[in-house]
Amino acid sequence: MKELALKDLNVLITGGNKGIGLALSKKLIQQGANVYSLSRTAYNHSTDESDNFKKHFHQYKCDITSILQLQSAFSEIKAAVSNIDILINNAGISDFNPFSESDLSLAEKIIQTNLIAAINLTHFILPDMIENHKGMIVNITSISVKENFANCSVYNASKSGLISFSRSLRKEVRTKGIKIIDIIPGATLTDLWDDESKHQYQNQMMLPDDVSEVIYECIRLSMNERMMIEEIIITPQNGNL
Repeated sequence: MKELALKDLNVLITGGNKGIGLALSKKLIQQGANVYSLSRTAYNHSTDESDNFKKHFHQYKCDITSILQLQSAFSEIKAAVSNIDILINNAGISDFNPFSESDLSLAEKIIQTNLIAAINLTHFILPDMIENHKGMIVNITSISVKENFANCSVYNASKSGLISFSRSLRKEVRTKGIKIIDIIPGATLTDLWDDESKHQYQNQMMLPDDVSEVIYECIRLSMNERMMIEEIIITPQNGNL
């Protein structure tokens, strides 16, 4: 029997309870990983999910914009497992409105969720990875880092900041055996979009399962000590919206 690619590896993911995060969590668990998800809301298991998923999907309720909650959840996970092998910074929110009409408190929340939380979690986890001379950090950004769109300027800024952080960190830690991977997806049918947009554009969007399959393959292939996939761009067949 072929050994599972991620057997017994511990994965910490933000926003693992829905969308790309949930699809990816299921894929990783199928391949032998233990997944620890940080989310503001709990995921209610459906009746058709396997006992294996229920056993290996661990939820921690946490507002990742709060460094105190983030630190508490991380400490709780560290008490349960000795080591985090893979960090996936997946959680993201947006606001599709002209900047002049935007709510500054929401703008701050977007930056905190999409950028600052990823920086904080990376800071918590990185020392162990450096000490062990191995580890992987996957940052899920957005096609907006390649093409800035109107009416989501703060979202663009947060994701551009995240990929800039990744590129710099990669240069710092690649010789220490640590992989930094950036996933750059285009429009995907998730709750990032409002109901009207999903209804209008759903046939032009990728599905979370599609994107999660690519992310998993990037992780699997980057287990090779001789190579690292740095950035992957994934777009809908007919192009960006």
